[in-house]
Amino acid sequence: MIVVVSDLHLTDGASGTTAEPGAFGLFARLLGEMARHAGHRAGGFRPLDEGIDLVLLGDILDLLRSSGWPARADASARVARPWEAPEEIAPTVARIVERTLQRNAEGLSVLASLARDGALFYEEGQPYRVPVRISYFVGNHDWLLRLPGSAYDEIRERVVTSIGLVQDPGRPFPHALDEAAPELAARAALHRLVLRHGDVHDGFNFAGGRNHSAIGDAVVIEILNRFPECVREELGLAADAPVYLALREIDNVRPFTLIPAWVLGVIRRFGLEGAMGGAAILAVWNRLAEEFFDLQRIRRADRSWRWDEVDRLELGFRFLKGLTAGRIARATSNQLLRLVADRHRRFAQHALREPEIVSGAARFVAYGHTHAHEIRPLDARAGEGIGKQFYLNSGTWRPTYRQTVAGPERLEFLGFHALTVLAFYAGDERAGRGFEVWNGALEGPL
Repeated sequence: MIVVVSDLHLTDGASGTTAEPGAFGLFARLLGEMARHAGHRAGGFRPLDEGIDLVLLGDILDLLRSSGWPARADASARVARPWEAPEEIAPTVARIVERTLQRNAEGLSVLASLARDGALFYEEGQPYRVPVRISYFVGNHDWLLRLPGSAYDEIRERVVTSIGLVQDPGRPFPHALDEAAPELAARAALHRLVLRHGDVHDGFNFAGGRNHSAIGDAVVIEILNRFPECVREELGLAADAPVYLALREIDNVRPFTLIPAWVLGVIRRFGLEGAMGGAAILAVWNRLAEEFFDLQRIRRADRSWRWDEVDRLELGFRFLKGLTAGRIARATSNQLLRLVADRHRRFAQHALREPEIVSGAARFVAYGHTHAHEIRPLDARAGEGIGKQFYLNSGTWRPTYRQTVAGPERLEFLGFHALTVLAFYAGDERAGRGFEVWNGALEGPL
């Protein structure tokens, strides 16, 4: 049995709402129940003596959405950033990891207890504990955990200890199965399962290998991290001001290329259209956007005479320049920003092209990254002796804000907390069923 979760995005407190400790307790109980069901086989009940592989499929710790990245005096100032030399930023990464682990210690201790004691369930009144092996893959917000060097070995040691991972901290955390421990790769093959975070299919967040920073890193650090705080300072808002709390949820908007539309929607929701407050919020956004596109890191990524990721960002992020938040602006921006919306809906096509799916060696592809749980049938190849093939996305444990279907010109976004768990079975586990998904949601408070 292999269980997959991803995109918890646990932070050091710099962002909006994240997964609460109660979510981890719920997950532990759910894991026990899935282990109990997995023990029901054609020949009767037999517990999973071989244990459970719990795969954390990336973006578990969010090392980008942090106030630990130092402020920049201007676009030319050189400060610690993910795209600088690994040895230079290691102290910053270590501080962010430590603060993140401490802030989420209660929830992570539940995972550590699963690794130590196993998953508990009862069958006909008899208690059983099934061993749990936890493996950590990286995504685009925690990829720094795979950087080489003794400083990063020490950082990984803290993560391994805090979560109870089976991994060697002296080795970079894997990004895909071909980098994982051979034992896990073999068990994934037995389950006919392909695992990857999914950022490799997102040009904003993956650039030339997972040991390299992408444009998305700069978006988070230079704009999303700064925007709520700059607005708070500009407007003199209290820490509990509703508009400030709403803006802190900025990184939970999906797709993130619709964030400018969401900014206009927040202005409208709090009655700031045509007011000084609304103009000030737009002015802050436009200033940060101008500073962002003036960064040397971004200028280097902008390819002349080619439509690239920087151009897509400019179309959306600079569109607010000179706008008021009036109805015409809302209607226009809504249509324009949809042109640069995410391409995550095409992830199933990427899954269909996975070599193991094409060859028939795999039946299942599990991605994370999009924060949108999904199950898509890929192919039915019973005649070839391969069977049914599926793409599944592990969603997120964070809130997600998405635009309403009705009245798109109003630029309204509604949110909900989510918790998704994927499970994959081999042989006669779960009476021969190949996968199981539990997906819960709770309406958000904002």
